[in-house]
Amino acid sequence: MVEAARETASREVSRFVAAAIQAAGGPQLVALDLEKLGYVGRDGPYSGRTVRTWRAGARTPGADLLFALARFYDLSLDQYTRSEAPKSGLTDAIRGCEQERDRLRETLEELVAADERYDVDLLAAWPASQPLASGRRRVAALSRARDLLW
Repeated sequence: MVEAARETASREVSRFVAAAIQAAGGPQLVALDLEKLGYVGRDGPYSGRTVRTWRAGARTPGADLLFALARFYDLSLDQYTRSEAPKSGLTDAIRGCEQERDRLRETLEELVAADERYDVDLLAAWPASQPLASGRRRVAALSRARDLLW
C-alpha cells in the first residue's frame, strides 16, 4: 500500500513538473527561473536535464521547489495532490446516478404503457351514459409523464 502511494505521489509530481515546464516554455526555462528565484542544487544551478528527470519521475524535486514552481507559474498543487481519489469517486457517483436515472426511466415507461392499456380497457368497459370527468386528471398526468420521458 505504501509503495502504491509513493508511485501515485511520484506520478502526480511528474504531472505537476510537466505543467510547470509547459507554463515556462521548456525545461531549460524552468531551470533558469529557479536560478532567478535563488534555488540551486548541491552542484550549482539546476539544469534543463535535471528538470527533465523530475518530469520523467526518475527523481523528485524537494517540497520547497514544488512550492516555488507553484507560486511562480501560478499552478495549484491541490489539483495534483487530490486528483486521483475525487475523480474516481466522482466518476463512480455520476455513473451510479446515470444508472438510477435509466432504471427510473424504464420503470416510468412501463407504468405509462400499462396505464395506457388500462385506459383502453376501461373505456371499452365504461358505460356510455356516465361522464369521464375523473379521467381528465389521469390524462393530464399521463401527458406530463410522456413529456418527462421524451
